[in-house]
Amino acid sequence: REVHIDTEVMKNLSSADQVRAMFIHDRLQAILAMDRSSLDRQDRRALRSEFKELRAEATELNERAGGTVIYLSTAGIIIIILLLIILL
Repeated sequence: REVHIDTEVMKNLSSADQVRAMFIHDRLQAILAMDRSSLDRQDRRALRSEFKELRAEATELNERAGGTVIYLSTAGIIIIILLLIILL
């Protein structure tokens, strides 16, 4: 898994928000690259909550910049394809 930054949307943010977005990007990349197998339960829980908070803040920055994000699960895609096959 990787964290990507859309440079076009990034231009719409203020300079302080751009710095914060780069910090979030770097921290999320560090968390994803980290070997979490050696951590104890409390540390993994703290890391997971930090990851969720950073992801939520990144989503907020994305919305503030005017970007749109659409999530569609694999199961949703399969259901849509099956419905199309049945109806057509």
